[in-house]
Amino acid sequence: MSKNRKPVVKIPILIEREEMFSKIKDEDVRNSDIRLKLVFAGLAGKKDLIVNAIRGLDYLGEDAKKCKLEIIGPTRKEIEKSLGKDNYILEKLQNVISILGFVSRSVALNYLSKADFSIILRPDQRFANAGFPTKLVESMSVGVPVICNLTGDISQYVHDGKNGLIVLNCSPIEFSIVLKKAITLSEEEKKVMSINAKKYSEKYFYYHQWTKCIQEFMNNVNVRY
Repeated sequence: MSKNRKPVVKIPILIEREEMFSKIKDEDVRNSDIRLKLVFAGLAGKKDLIVNAIRGLDYLGEDAKKCKLEIIGPTRKEIEKSLGKDNYILEKLQNVISILGFVSRSVALNYLSKADFSIILRPDQRFANAGFPTKLVESMSVGVPVICNLTGDISQYVHDGKNGLIVLNCSPIEFSIVLKKAITLSEEEKKVMSINAKKYSEKYFYYHQWTKCIQEFMNNVNVRY
């Protein structure tokens, strides 16, 4: 019930589990390097701050070589424009950052499913807090924990060190601090976080988990009105 005693049900973004996995092909689109595998899928705009992740990687210095960031969606020119005077970082980290541009959703999910973490950095502003990132749901559904700052309702689903890593804010320096932590994680620790991400997805984001709740809500509405 809401404060004014009207029936309310709060539903997150929901997906079909089988549909998600049907998009992932069997072939491995990655090589076998042992670096920390990071994926960003989105746009190089004010909503998704991939440029802050790039700047954060640069702050790592030599440790940046322990990471591999694959960027899906924006072109190199778009990222250079967003970076402004810092666009030299792309050349500096050319062996760390791979810009793939636009790819099909199935190919994007292939890259995502092979990652250790996906990246979601959003400014703590009204437009970001009002929405919920679909990419978070997709990432956790394929067993990939997220590195993110907390906007909107993300804190209800992502818990630091359990199924993701929380960045204090969306700044490059705070992102670099979390990356340092991620680099030190063992394969077993990353595996546990992957398993937990999948479990949370199954609990909260698969539509069949909500059918009973929604039915009860609709029955309550019918009785009251």
